[in-house]
Amino acid sequence: MSETERAGRSIFDIYRDSVVNMINEFDKVRPAYMQSITNLQNQAIDSIRKLTELTLSAQREFIEPMRLPAVPEAWIRGTDELNDALTKTTSIANKVMIASIDTATQNMKIATDACETFARINQNIIKSIRSTFMPTRESS
Repeated sequence: MSETERAGRSIFDIYRDSVVNMINEFDKVRPAYMQSITNLQNQAIDSIRKLTELTLSAQREFIEPMRLPAVPEAWIRGTDELNDALTKTTSIANKVMIASIDTATQNMKIATDACETFARINQNIIKSIRSTFMPTRESS
C-alpha cells in the first residue's frame, strides 16, 4: 500500500484492519491449538491407564502371596453392578456435555445472525435519517 493510500484511510478502516488481522491470527493457530489439547488429553488417558496398571500390579504382587479367601459372589455381583451404573452415568454425562457444547455453538450462530440483522436495520435507519435530514452536497 502506497503512502497516499495509507494517508487516505479512515480511523474505521485502520481499526477494522487491525481487528480482522487479530482474528485471522487466532484462526491460523486454532488447528495447532486443538491438536495440542487432543495430544494432552491422549497423553493423560495413556498415563492414567499405565499408572493404574502399574499400581494394580504392585498391589497384586504384595497381596497374592498372603492367600486371602475368595471374594464372595454377592460382592463380585455388586461391584459389577456398580461399575455398570458408573459407566452408564459417565456415558450419559458425556452425551449431555456434547449436546450442551453443540447447543452453545448453535446459539452463538443464532446470536451472530441476530446481531447482523440488527446492524443492517440500524444502517438502514441511519441512511434514511441522512437522506431525509442531511442532503448530500450534490442535492443542494
